[in-house]
Amino acid sequence: MDFGSYSAAWSVWLIGRPQWVMAQALYREPERFPVKIEDHATLLLGYPKGVSVLEGSWSLPVGARDATITGTTGVLEMGNDKLVLRKGRSAKDLPSPAPPPERADPIAYVVNLLRSGKQADGMLSLQLNVAAVEILDAAKRSIQSGQPVRLPFE
Repeated sequence: MDFGSYSAAWSVWLIGRPQWVMAQALYREPERFPVKIEDHATLLLGYPKGVSVLEGSWSLPVGARDATITGTTGVLEMGNDKLVLRKGRSAKDLPSPAPPPERADPIAYVVNLLRSGKQADGMLSLQLNVAAVEILDAAKRSIQSGQPVRLPFE
């Protein structure tokens, strides 16, 4: 399930913790993966006002890390170092700002956190990553049971 971890983290960062998780895993490429492993997973994360659909696979082409966020007034597409906002038939490229200097080098950023005693925030925060792992755990339980799994766990 490690190929779903980034998608789960993005969903938590953008929308928050889901109320439930439903997942299905497939063994699609036995010729490529002779040991029987789940090489493709689809997760549905349920929220009060919507659903997040995550797809992770060892079978996707290299670089296939695109994301699409669909709302009631438009669609935001992220991929290939590009952001595109679509509204109706129009599309607009959006600037993708560089990270601030203190975050441009990930190793230097983490070393600075350790030295200063500060907590990581944003996509690196402990709370966000614990929530992402909770989603993956719920997905594994859903795959085994064939049923949605409610969050938080009791």
